[in-house]
Amino acid sequence: MDVSRHARDMRSSEVQRLISQKRQDSILLGDDNRYQLVEVLQPRIPVFKRIWHVRHVLDENSPLVKKKVKRMIREQGGWPPEINSNESIRDSIRKFSHLVVVFQAVTHSGIIAFAHKTYEYLDVFVGYRFADVSYVDITKGEIRIDRNLLSDVVEQDGDEGGEYVLKRRHRRKLSRSLSNLLPI
Repeated sequence: MDVSRHARDMRSSEVQRLISQKRQDSILLGDDNRYQLVEVLQPRIPVFKRIWHVRHVLDENSPLVKKKVKRMIREQGGWPPEINSNESIRDSIRKFSHLVVVFQAVTHSGIIAFAHKTYEYLDVFVGYRFADVSYVDITKGEIRIDRNLLSDVVEQDGDEGGEYVLKRRHRRKLSRSLSNLLPI
């Protein structure tokens, strides 16, 4: 058996086990064939919405934050001001193999819908958010979705230094599509 395929199968079964334990939308952080649940704010959304926001707090309990930064947070009682720039926040996130975002929902007809998306460390963009994809068609008075914008990201309001992430990404000459970006 191919070793890399076996490792993928092990990871897949581990992901399924963690998901079944939580029985809700989850974010899983993967390193060395081991997964940890990443706590999210408001993990359940009772009704389908056009846009879902999944949020995770970077604090002393977050598996995404480096140990040194967790210690600083505990000592200072919150996120240290000296590391509150896009570049510093990016550097405070520990490198991980992959982050799996899992969505599970039940449609009005009772059908279970399931989706997941895997991100790598290099896919994380600090200081960015997904672009708005919905708009009102004035001629028809309907809310429409522009599917061409589904994976686009834009700088967050009031943030500076987002260019750092893009320059860093281009410097590494990565050729990833925007659909793989995870803005934070």
